[in-house]
Amino acid sequence: MAELPSRDQSTLDVSVLLRHTRATMDRRLASAFADNDQVAGLHKTSLLAKELELTYPDAAASLREGLDEMFTIARIGATPTLQRSLTTTNPIASMISIAALRLGT
Repeated sequence: MAELPSRDQSTLDVSVLLRHTRATMDRRLASAFADNDQVAGLHKTSLLAKELELTYPDAAASLREGLDEMFTIARIGATPTLQRSLTTTNPIASMISIAALRLGT
């Protein structure tokens, strides 16, 4: 007779699955943003939101909330460095890290 997993083992398995799902979603979202074709990137992101709707409706809603605006920086033709600075959630930290990279510190 097979032994049932303990509560701790079940929790661990779920947390590993959630980390895997998050990593997969992060990779797919990064791929969408890195796409040189703004329409294709927007389409990839829309598909991701549709998939998230079933299991994580709040995450899907959050993703859809600013979907069109997410690709504005690419649409206006900003340089990669400017895109990185403007798309971060903390522009000051981004500016400091870019300066540090340029200065080699």
